[in-house]
Amino acid sequence: MIDENSARYGELVALVRSTIDTEDITAYLAEMEAILADQMVFLPLYQRLDPGAVWADTIGGFKHNPSQSALEWNIEEWYRMDLG
Repeated sequence: MIDENSARYGELVALVRSTIDTEDITAYLAEMEAILADQMVFLPLYQRLDPGAVWADTIGGFKHNPSQSALEWNIEEWYRMDLG
């Protein structure tokens, strides 16, 4: 389906292919990326069974784990923010 977004994207592709000015190309690519991000459908690859809430201003290094392992799977990388 061709709409105004896909038409503009096609125009931007043609512009990128027809210029060698890196500043122009960077601007065109940024606009292309914005169009794609706005039109994209996101499908989650996994669901987190537990949100694993931590105090982000107190604990650093915490990362969610998509498996069913415990929340402490990377505890050796955790650190207290007030101790650096």
